[in-house]
Amino acid sequence: MISKKYAIRRYTKPHDLIDGIQKIEKNPFLYIKKTRLILISSMYSWLMLCCYFFDFRIKRLALAGHFFVTSHMQNIEPSYQWENLYTASKDAKSPFYGRHYSETHYENDIYGYYIHPLWDEIDSETLYCKILYTNYAQHFTIIELFGEWNDTLHNDIMLLKRNVIDHLIAQGIKYFVLIGENVFNFHGTFEDDYYSEWFEEVEDGWISALNFGEFILKEWEKYHLDYYINFGGNLNLASWRTAKPETLFAAVHQILSNRLN
Repeated sequence: MISKKYAIRRYTKPHDLIDGIQKIEKNPFLYIKKTRLILISSMYSWLMLCCYFFDFRIKRLALAGHFFVTSHMQNIEPSYQWENLYTASKDAKSPFYGRHYSETHYENDIYGYYIHPLWDEIDSETLYCKILYTNYAQHFTIIELFGEWNDTLHNDIMLLKRNVIDHLIAQGIKYFVLIGENVFNFHGTFEDDYYSEWFEEVEDGWISALNFGEFILKEWEKYHLDYYINFGGNLNLASWRTAKPETLFAAVHQILSNRLN
């Protein structure tokens, strides 16, 4: 006797298959008590069934990931390993100069979930950032991003460009390292004016993105942002936190130089 198997009837029509799938979804622990499984007759039905369960599992994983991120967002703070070398709130050239932070007072939120108070707001409802390090002599900055990057609803690229990037470009910064480990979603648009403007203004510099999720990189490729931003491949540097900022910049610069050559 075979137990704890999904009960699958013989279906010959698509609507019958869907009805059966809905029954299985309502009670996924159905099992048969016969000596053999009854297989679906057609390859078409098999394909539909496999696609359904694959999509169902992916959605479950996505929901689990979303629950984990949103329920722990207040504990995700910006990287602080270089605080003894640089602090944006103490840098008179920084767009966040003079800001004061509370370790206990939570004010900003994303979709109703409070976030750590050390993240800097850029007037976006869902995207925040932290300038981890800026070297004006070598013309580079390292910025960590947090939240949901939403160009569709909030035009976040405009807010990031106007409220952060423009200030840095005015101070001679032309190399941008974006850290995206804590960016959990991206919604794009084919209007790329601000990306194009940013790309043109750095002239012989570059824009790089490190450690963004694979699903975000696919969205960037979909909207052709790979024309403006360098990402993927050997730019996924898992050990970036253990490096000094100049060492990280030198590594990224070498990678991009090799790509361009």
